[in-house]
Amino acid sequence: MNGKLNDLTAIVMCDSVPQQLNGGALVVHSVFHHACNLTTPDNHLLTLLTQDTPLAPGAVRMACADLRPRFSAGETLRQQADGSFATAGCRLTLADVPCLSTRVPHDAVFPENLLAQLRVFLPVIAPEYGIWNILHSSNERMMQAVRQLAAWLDDDAQTPGNALKTLIGAGAGLTPSGDDFLLGMLFALKATRHRRVDDLAAAITALLDRTTTISRAMLYYGCRGQFGEQLLALTTPTNISLNHRLLRVAEYGHSSGHDMLTGLFFTLRALSGQRL
Repeated sequence: MNGKLNDLTAIVMCDSVPQQLNGGALVVHSVFHHACNLTTPDNHLLTLLTQDTPLAPGAVRMACADLRPRFSAGETLRQQADGSFATAGCRLTLADVPCLSTRVPHDAVFPENLLAQLRVFLPVIAPEYGIWNILHSSNERMMQAVRQLAAWLDDDAQTPGNALKTLIGAGAGLTPSGDDFLLGMLFALKATRHRRVDDLAAAITALLDRTTTISRAMLYYGCRGQFGEQLLALTTPTNISLNHRLLRVAEYGHSSGHDMLTGLFFTLRALSGQRL
């Protein structure tokens, strides 16, 4: 190491992270401007985020504006005697860091006008290749899968596995649109304490090998009631307008945030008794 110029210090972390740091080495899975994904010894993903990036499940926000110069895919960070993790050019300090929960609060409540606001908001800024446009195109197979899941919420049948298989892994990118839609659905069911949320989580967990490594990690956390800071803000009393909070979610990724909001919207419509 070349001294403190290459030290990288954590600002805050998800409270699920400390249990993933019990010895062993971390291997860099992938590096982007605002995120670096590390594989832990038990094959989970731990994500480093830049200082202005909203906190996500299994993530640590770092005092850094760009992670690309710090790490390279495939390199190993080994734990040192002082508890830090080091490569040849960087030391990562993760000890004595404040922790925040990314779980949906037990008393979570959505704004009364959320469904109406989503109905107006989503079509205006729909990404070209996001799931909103897919569901409003001629792709009847995807829409049928969504309708099957919506109907299942209201009956006592088994989880529609074929519908989930249609959605999981569907779409391009590191987190396919179908997966992000399901994250929005899980979020809606968790926040409304719906009786089907545990059944849906178990069914999705059984199919996680059908999608990408990064998306698998996000669905893993979503099935356990953990979601990103932007989504959680939709259930938090605040002076920030609902439209601004929706924009913050929609800005996440190329289409991921909008895809999650689409899953939230379709689920809330189904729960309100509206036909899809």
